[in-house]
Formats: sequence, structure tokens, C-alpha cells
Amino acid sequence: MLDFTDFKTALVAGCRSMLDAIPEDSILKNIELEERSVTKAQRGELSALLFRAPGTACAPTFYVEDFYGMYRDGHPLEELYVRLVQDGIHYVTNPPSIAGIDPEALAEREGFGVRLLNKAKNHDYLKDVPHIDDIGLALIAEMRSGEFRAVITNSLMEEMGLTKEELFEKALRESAEKDRATLYRISDMLCSPESCENLLESGADAINESDPLLVLSNEDCFWGAAALFYPGMLARLSDLLGGNFYVLPSSVHEVLLLPVSEGDPQSLASTIREANRSVTDCSVFLADDLFVCVSGKLKQVSFGGVIPSRGNIPC
Repeated sequence: MLDFTDFKTALVAGCRSMLDAIPEDSILKNIELEERSVTKAQRGELSALLFRAPGTACAPTFYVEDFYGMYRDGHPLEELYVRLVQDGIHYVTNPPSIAGIDPEALAEREGFGVRLLNKAKNHDYLKDVPHIDDIGLALIAEMRSGEFRAVITNSLMEEMGLTKEELFEKALRESAEKDRATLYRISDMLCSPESCENLLESGADAINESDPLLVLSNEDCFWGAAALFYPGMLARLSDLLGGNFYVLPSSVHEVLLLPVSEGDPQSLASTIREANRSVTDCSVFLADDLFVCVSGKLKQVSFGGVIPSRGNIPC
């Protein structure tokens, strides 16, 4: 089996050989393959392959890391570069229709959302992105236009004429409205996901259940961990769970909640670290540590999976 470097070389060579074989009189003959390093949220620096053609701004991008994963799973190299070229040609010749985005107009209407990232893993990425990172997690904002989503950079925020406080007030409020938060019992999700009851909309004042482990996300279960920071969410959860509760950062798409009376903090911290190394994919990894919500405020409990010896957990 090839290592990553040799695989990338062979993959690119296979793609270029297919493009070179396109007949001279074909409208596809001018498609070129460009190699580039790209930094992505949660994934870090990736090896990107872009297909470009004259007359279109559309440049479909694919990541060698994704194809290397398929290669390691048993897909033949030839199958992968054929698939890559076919997909690249398809998107170059059938570009999506995306309306232009006017920063000033977008700032005046609902067009924002939020994402929660692993702060340490995205240290370099966050240098050019406005974010809130008080407790080891990084909340960033995005703009939306139909299906189009893009992370808001420092320069774009300035173009919009927004302060960071104004940006996140709008982004959190609009996320809460458009990406409604969901709170399910984990047992319901495992046994009967189609009939899960959203406990945030059940009308109950408190949850008194024998199964206290809950899952917080949004209706799409996509970037749903950010729901933890929706306006009034921590206070609402404190009421429902009967007081202080632990937050286990399952992934960028959801977090697990547990009343403090139902778990040992060191055991929970150890469980998080083990899950992140054996179950959670690196692209959705949120944090290695345990958090606790005390009187409606979130605090970090463990650091590197270890709970400091001095003092007690405030609960």
C-alpha cells in the first residue's frame, strides 16, 4: 500500500493523464488541474486539487486526504482518479448558480449563523476569523444565502460595518430562529429516533427521568453543538435538568448533557478523551475536556483530561 505522499503523486499523475487524453477539438480540452494547500476549519491544512477552465469562476475542489481514506478502505487507485476527474469535469461544466453577496445588504437582513470549533486545533485558522473563545471552545459566525454558507472573516466583518459584539448577537439570534435547538434523551435516539420528543418544546418545567443523559443539537444535527450558546439556552437547560449539569463535547454537531449528581467528573473526563481517540472522527472533534454549567455559566472542569487537584468542582 502506498503512503500518503506516493499516493498523492500517483493520484495527480492519473488525473493529468486522463485530462491529457481529452481530444484537441473537445470543449473540455482546456480544463487544468491545480494543486494547492488549503486550511479548513476542524481539519487543518489539506492537499487540495482544483479543476479550472477558462470562462468560468467555478473551480471544484477535492481533497487528497478524502481519496486516500477511500484508498486505504480498499478502493483501487485507478477507480479513484477516474472518479475524481469525472466529478471535476461535471462540476466545471455544470457550475452551481450562486447569487452575488452584497455585504451591506446581508448585514441588514437575516443571513447569519454560528459554528462551534475546537479552539486548539484551529489556532492558526482563527487568526483571520472573528471568534469568541472564553472557555477553550471557539464560536465563529457564518453568512448564508440559500444553500451557500461562508465563514465570516475579520475583513468581511469590517466590510459589513459590524463590531464583533453586533455580529455575534445577530448570528446567535438568527441561528436560534433558523436552526432550532433540539434536546433528546439519548435512549430515545438509540431506540426510536423517528419518535424522539424535543424536550425543549415539551412544555415541561423540569426533566425527572431515570435516564438522565441528553443530547443537545439542532434539527439538522449539523454544527449543532453551537446551540449550547443560543440566547438563554444555558439558563433553560439549568431549569430542565434541575440545576448544574456537565457538558460532554461529543462533536461539533452535538453535545451530551448530564446532571452533576449523575456522574463522576474524572470518569467523565477520561471517557471523553477515550472516545475522541477511538470513536470520534478528527474532522468533528470538538474538545478533550469536560465542562460544567454552574448557575447558568459554563466553566471548564478538566484540562488535558485531568481535573486539577486543588479545589472542588463548584456544584
